Amino acid sequence: MKRIIIGLRNNLGDYIRLYQEQREQLQKRYEEKDFLIEQFIREKEELQVRFALFFNRISDQLCS
Repeated sequence: MKRIIIGLRNNLGDYIRLYQEQREQLQKRYEEKDFLIEQFIREKEELQVRFALFFNRISDQLCS
């Protein structure tokens, strides 16, 4: 009986460790995803500014 309890504890410990490892991996993936999304948003905003400046220059040249 004692062996069974010890075996169950070991299995339970293994499952808990596996769960924690998987949770850490998912957390890292979410952090990387969030970082990439923020980077894409910044790049999008930068491109919008560049296009606005570009179109303003073109419209200024066409009106001159």
